[in-house]
Amino acid sequence: TDRMLDMGFGIQIDRIVKFLPKERQTLMFSATLPAEIVKMSAKYLKNPERIAVGSTTQPLVAIKQEIIHVAEAGKYEELLKQLNTRTGSIIMFVKTKRGADRMADRLSKQGHKADTIHGDLHQRKREKVIQAFRDMKFRILVATDIAARGLDISHIEHVINYDLPQCPEDYIHRIGRTGRAGSTGEAISLVCADEHRMLDDIERELKSKMERLPLPELASGRKSGSAGGHHATPRHASGHKPSHSKPHPKPPATPLAGGFDFSKPYEAKLADNASAPTTGHISHARTHAKSGRRPTAALLGGVAAKKS
Repeated sequence: TDRMLDMGFGIQIDRIVKFLPKERQTLMFSATLPAEIVKMSAKYLKNPERIAVGSTTQPLVAIKQEIIHVAEAGKYEELLKQLNTRTGSIIMFVKTKRGADRMADRLSKQGHKADTIHGDLHQRKREKVIQAFRDMKFRILVATDIAARGLDISHIEHVINYDLPQCPEDYIHRIGRTGRAGSTGEAISLVCADEHRMLDDIERELKSKMERLPLPELASGRKSGSAGGHHATPRHASGHKPSHSKPHPKPPATPLAGGFDFSKPYEAKLADNASAPTTGHISHARTHAKSGRRPTAALLGGVAAKKS
């Protein structure tokens, strides 16, 4: 019921109820019972008995949850590693319907038996895909959150969250597709940097931290760096005082031809017929304008020679 309301079916439910007899027995099923569902149930039910099985905020203990932090560029490669090292049926959740189609097609081209299910498929097509997955005709089902609820297939051993869900409650429903009927299961989430906030929301909902799995290359890098590797000596280690050698004196600058010295800031010389200023600051440009001569510094020489 909760998902039907999210998809906008509240109006249709009201229309259907109008055609039901007043004296009837009504059973309402919902994966969760948020406030809007409880409010709606009061319209259709009279003195209902509430039966709850399990928890809507805590996953089964039989499900092992793992987090793998990856870079966006290496996310698909890490997915392939996980698929190749695990056995059994897998359901993989992605963010969008188009992304589900692309992922299933990409995996199929690389030799994996995969198919997809999402909201754009007709009901008959969805039923066909689910039945084929139930009969184990392919191994990997790529799905959107439409398959996070109500899908009961006992042989699903792994749930892979390629994209984290936007809603923390959806995470619990996703991983609940494994560990069915008393069996065990594993849930793996590939988390990029831009998904850390969503991960925090999920762990806040679960009231616990999930296990982090280091990437193989990161783990080997830490291992090699701590066992027999080359360690940089601290700059001020005990017994090793840094040497304070005196800087080498600079050689005296030799003026070039024309009297120009590159070791000093450029100072234009006054014209021969111009007297030095006695008061205030007079710009060189004004002095040069009066004299009609403007000395300039050449690239590798001194002051440019006077034109004849």
